[in-house]
Amino acid sequence: METRRFEQFDLYLNGKMSSEERSYFEAELSSDSDLYSTFEIYRTIEVAMREKEKHLINDHALLTSLHTLNERYFKPEMEQPDARIIRFDPGKLARIFSWIAAAIAVIFISYSVLFPSKNDVKVLATSYYNENFLQLSQTMGNADDSLQSGIAAYNRKDYNKALIYFESIYNRHPESSEAKKYAGLTYLAKGDYTHALEAFEELAQMQNLYGNPGLFFKAITLLMRDKSGDRQSAKQIMQKLAIENTEGSRESKEWLKNF
Repeated sequence: METRRFEQFDLYLNGKMSSEERSYFEAELSSDSDLYSTFEIYRTIEVAMREKEKHLINDHALLTSLHTLNERYFKPEMEQPDARIIRFDPGKLARIFSWIAAAIAVIFISYSVLFPSKNDVKVLATSYYNENFLQLSQTMGNADDSLQSGIAAYNRKDYNKALIYFESIYNRHPESSEAKKYAGLTYLAKGDYTHALEAFEELAQMQNLYGNPGLFFKAITLLMRDKSGDRQSAKQIMQKLAIENTEGSRESKEWLKNF
């Protein structure tokens, strides 16, 4: 029953009930004080959690919301002489507390899945990508205009055209680490993790490069894809990078603390 009720609460709060369902549910709330109290607690916690994840309130504000709930619904009778007193028999009180506990558990589990911690390694990898690779820097004076055209297409989010440029350059100049790197980033921007991983692996195998980013970009791709086994593979790469003075070693040392 608790699960059905929480589904109703969620549908109501998110405006997903039909007019008939909404009217029936509101009638239930009006006639059942126990249900109304449980709904108010659920709504208060849900809103507080949502706002917390949006960084609009802090932990203290969340605790204040919970304290308000305690004051509203569980303060002893003697401390609120003017309030309308709802007397609960032990069975009803136990049932309400079980609903509240289950509601809090459902909300916390949902938000831990939908809004992972900012220190989650997938969040760290995605943030790194967003901060560094949503736009590529134009290289002034580069002799290969095709590379600049590819970068321009990438920055316009015309990823298919950008790939044509980058792959064409690499086919003509297999030593071009820039073309391979940009091709990998373009696949990553498209969400084509398989081809991105292949490109970054090829980049990682290139010799005589100063600060080859191939392995680090491969680890980022694995974390963003986040399939079974990807985190472990990314962790192994980062453990290797952490002991080397190469691109991604500093980030790897920090991110390894969050696995």
